[in-house]
Amino acid sequence: MLFSKPYLLIFTFNFKNMNRDLIFTKNILILLCLGLFLISCVNTPEKTPFRKKENNFTIFPQEIGIDEPFKIGLPDFRPSKLAIKTPSNEWYIIHDVDENIFILPLIEFEKSNTLVIIPSQLKGVVWKNGQRLIRKVFNTPGEYFIYLADNLETEPENTFSFEGTVTLK
Repeated sequence: MLFSKPYLLIFTFNFKNMNRDLIFTKNILILLCLGLFLISCVNTPEKTPFRKKENNFTIFPQEIGIDEPFKIGLPDFRPSKLAIKTPSNEWYIIHDVDENIFILPLIEFEKSNTLVIIPSQLKGVVWKNGQRLIRKVFNTPGEYFIYLADNLETEPENTFSFEGTVTLK
């Protein structure tokens, strides 16, 4: 009985210190988070690289014959996948590392500033009825949509991408 009251006082004293320490720690954490937020705001570039659309993505000439080559100018900082949509709305994957589809060896594609494409020779992968088929891309006259993106399975505004068209006469 003699020790129960001092034990209670020590426990109460430690409990009060613990509350004070928790409040102090909470305030320090809030100040630390605020400081990190301010530092990240100061160090964030005005324009992030994945939103830059003014790079050198070009297609020339824009009107071609089946045996006439055209060039795709690639920006320095660019997405890693290339697909083409035909006038009949079929999508052909031309370059996609994840799918093991390459127009050029990977190192060459990453270093290249220009792709030269001969329509009569270009083949791509198209999926029909769950089967992966390799077929010629340019089969019929019309407008072909060239799509360079980090994700080929989403809308252009939801991924880092460039797009353009070429017309087969």
